[in-house]
Amino acid sequence: IVFPWTQRYFGGFGNLFNSEAIMANPKVAAHGIVVLQGLEMALKNMDDIKNTYASLSELHSGKFHVDPD
Repeated sequence: IVFPWTQRYFGGFGNLFNSEAIMANPKVAAHGIVVLQGLEMALKNMDDIKNTYASLSELHSGKFHVDPD
């Protein structure tokens, strides 16, 4: 649950220093809902996932410096 780069990406979420804090954090829970909605979007667009996620991939790569793959 706790990776060294967690604070880098989610520093604005507050205390993320251990698994208990992460599991109880409402901002983490809200982000989890967003992630699940993204997975739902993939399920609805199984025939074109690459294009479905293109803008999200660019956002994560450009703004958050996350590997787009």
